[in-house]
Formats: sequence, structure tokens, C-alpha cells
Amino acid sequence: MNERELFKKCSVELGDEVKDPITGFVGTAVAVTFWINNCARVCVQPKGLDKEGKVKSSETFDHMQLVVTKAINPKPEPRKNGGPCDDRASQKR
Repeated sequence: MNERELFKKCSVELGDEVKDPITGFVGTAVAVTFWINNCARVCVQPKGLDKEGKVKSSETFDHMQLVVTKAINPKPEPRKNGGPCDDRASQKR
């Protein structure tokens, strides 16, 4: 499997807010790396600063381990096709 096929299978997109349910780590997906063993890893940057006022360090997780809590590009609702026509729509013409 090449990196394009692996990228299509990756459930996380750059910019998504994600959570690791094992550690509770929460942040924004800022990078995706593909490894020679067909593994995709996602670098997650937490929001905010630490106690010293420095940017918190990012962590990397397997893409399958993460849960998307807020998608940057939400999937559109499937369109309903077919069926009876709404009479109100035909009256507006």
C-alpha cells in the first residue's frame, strides 16, 4: 500500500481536534507521517501554554487510536434523492 492509499484510510485530517482515549491527550492534528511498515502516525499539538508560559509539547499517536472530536471539514449530510415531490416547492414557481 502506498502513502496515498494509506492517507485515504486515515480517519484524521490536518486541523481536526482529536483525543487519545487511552491517555486523555487532546489537541489539534498538525502533522501526519507515513512509515515504511504502512503505519500512519498523527502529531497532536495541545492548546494553551504550560505553567511557565511555554507552548506545550506535541505528542504522536497511531491514527487508528485517535478519536476526532471536531472535524475541520465535516462530512456533508447525504442527500436524499427520489421520492415524492414536495407540493410546496412546485407552488413557488
